[in-house]
Amino acid sequence: MPELRPIPGWEERLRRHEGCFPQVSGDFSGFTGLVTQEKLVRPLRTIGLALDFLLDPAGANRCGADVKALLQELAITHDFTTAFANNMGMSVKVLHDNLRDLLAAWLERRT
Repeated sequence: MPELRPIPGWEERLRRHEGCFPQVSGDFSGFTGLVTQEKLVRPLRTIGLALDFLLDPAGANRCGADVKALLQELAITHDFTTAFANNMGMSVKVLHDNLRDLLAAWLERRT
């Protein structure tokens, strides 16, 4: 497993942008414990695959305009769960509960 090193200066860059990001609410109970320090790499790879699936025409067929609309709604409502469902064609719960099967079918179609 690769060693994870901090990105130089990330704390200062984050401080400069404090207040730029909306406060997010919603039901994240299904993801509790998903990202812990000792399990960081695998979830990040899974998140990357999920994003690839969502944006691939052979997957969920969403596009940059959908992501932009999600972010715009999130900035107004501060409700990720609803913004995701309204713009990604499925709920967070459906994605979470079926992620393994969705990714497997998508990857099978791509080979």
